[in-house]
Amino acid sequence: MAFCDTFVAWLSSERTNRLPILYSFRLQDASEYARLEEAFLSYLATPRETSLSNCRLNHPEEADALYVGTSRTSLRKRISEHLGRTGSRATAALRLRDWAAGSTATVNFTAWVFQPELTPIELEALEQQLWDELHPLLGKRSGR
Repeated sequence: MAFCDTFVAWLSSERTNRLPILYSFRLQDASEYARLEEAFLSYLATPRETSLSNCRLNHPEEADALYVGTSRTSLRKRISEHLGRTGSRATAALRLRDWAAGSTATVNFTAWVFQPELTPIELEALEQQLWDELHPLLGKRSGR
């Protein structure tokens, strides 16, 4: 519980705002990716009243991440979107609360915080490299 309190405090701090951050959500047990893929497909097939933007399903044969992303403004807001606590129609996010709440999978969150001087192009290159390495189950590869 102490770790959760520390993590929430860190997310809430101004120190993480406006810094370039690269992050990933990975499952502790690789066998859980198939189960979460099934849960996500079931969620997509279910009609809903609101139409929030969902992540793209990638179907990689050997996913080693659930999602890879970046933040340059508020990591707290972005994580809140991924957890399903907040959201918008324009921003794609995991929205875990909507479709993975019944899962017993352990999700590991890793964040790399960079100096403010890191350019958007450099952050995007780092994200693409991590994306290509991990083959995330959800999300899209950055870049045009």
